[in-house]
Amino acid sequence: MGKQNFAFVQALRGIAALWVVLYHAHAGGHVQALQTAMPSFLAHILFDAGHLGVAIFFTLSGFVIAHSLAGSTMTPGNWGRFMLRRSVRLDPAYWASMVLVVAFGALSARVKHEAFSLPDVGNVAAHIAYLQVILGLPGISPVYWTLTYEIQFYAFFAAAMMFPRFMWALLPLALASAIGVFDGAVPGLFVNLWANFFIGVLAKYASEDPRWLWPMAAIGVPLAWSGEFGLTNAITAVALWAAVRSGWAIRGFDWRWLQFLGAVSYSLYLIHNSITGAAGFAMRKVLGTSVLADAATLIVIIASSIGAAWLLWLTIERPSHALSKRILSERKPTEAAASPA
Repeated sequence: MGKQNFAFVQALRGIAALWVVLYHAHAGGHVQALQTAMPSFLAHILFDAGHLGVAIFFTLSGFVIAHSLAGSTMTPGNWGRFMLRRSVRLDPAYWASMVLVVAFGALSARVKHEAFSLPDVGNVAAHIAYLQVILGLPGISPVYWTLTYEIQFYAFFAAAMMFPRFMWALLPLALASAIGVFDGAVPGLFVNLWANFFIGVLAKYASEDPRWLWPMAAIGVPLAWSGEFGLTNAITAVALWAAVRSGWAIRGFDWRWLQFLGAVSYSLYLIHNSITGAAGFAMRKVLGTSVLADAATLIVIIASSIGAAWLLWLTIERPSHALSKRILSERKPTEAAASPA
């Protein structure tokens, strides 16, 4: 199948990121009147369930990493190069977003006459190392917790490829994760959500070899049974499998605006919560609360979040992607962007 670019995957990234934006518009109390005026099921799907965009991201990550590393011979050196490229792709935008989040927090506290304190050095260091959840430290932004899992997913899956005879063990690990064996274990440890990522890997494998449909179903059924989050993982995996098998993965949802949204989805995910809070607060001061005011607020939240994400992508993320492609390109396994990432 080669290393095609999947328009369908890029579109799903954009949809997932926008869904999370809608969720935080709801969670921040910026669209209450609008939600109340909508049919309850529609309000739930659009706003309350927006956190399920994270589930889509996790499954997409599994699919894309499995696709991009297909055919690679993983050695300790190649693993190191793979993780270096991941770091160069993801870290600069992540670090820049932390600065922006803290700046917006300080500005918000000043405007609202609230107390504000900078995150301490230990907390910042833990965030840089993606360890804040495992260490039980407060998040600088409420969205950063997912990155701690994503980095572990990448590192563990790529490391497992160094031992091809034991790759089968990833399946029972995913099954244990799917049925909740690790619930209540170490918070932030990748095994807690391994099934949610690995079902994307299985979707990629099953799209090329039907024998992998049975393992995919074995993980998908308990995931779907576990609740909305797991159900979203299972549906996303099936959609990815069907899109590849039908050929739709290449050109599906290949709409310019949606592809653009997918391209800036990581930056959008990183900074939207601060932009949402600022835009929502400003619009409430100007327009007050009503259905029409909330509709206008939502439009401003979405537009300003996407605009800020585009600037972050243009100035930080896109150059980082270009740099990662040049690093040790002769000896690395090729990989594509896979997160909210």
